Amino acid sequence: MSDVARHLMRHEISAAPVVDPAGICVGFLSANDFLKRENASQAATFASPSGLTAHVWKPDDVAETYMSTGVQSIAESASLSYAAKIMCMQHIHRLPVIDAAGKPVGIISSMDIVAALSNASEEWFGS
Repeated sequence: MSDVARHLMRHEISAAPVVDPAGICVGFLSANDFLKRENASQAATFASPSGLTAHVWKPDDVAETYMSTGVQSIAESASLSYAAKIMCMQHIHRLPVIDAAGKPVGIISSMDIVAALSNASEEWFGS
């Protein structure tokens, strides 16, 4: 989990798909999963001088334990409106985009859809 946290911070992203050794998407790990982890386990924490609590990651704290499974994904050929419909129906903010072999090729977020709509409205209506 500490490796995942560093990766997310280094790339300034808040979530990433988790893949198996064959590269198939088997789950999704987001900042929300880290928050759930913090709430679930107070045993491995200590108080800092500032009075805030800091987490100590153990070696067995692995992504597979904390990732969301049963993740909804979308084919790379799917339309933007279909992605938006899935996100609304499932109450989710991100969808892994997968190729025909089930390997992730990207992620589409609700903000990507908002940006696309904003750009489209500027083209249609000007400004």
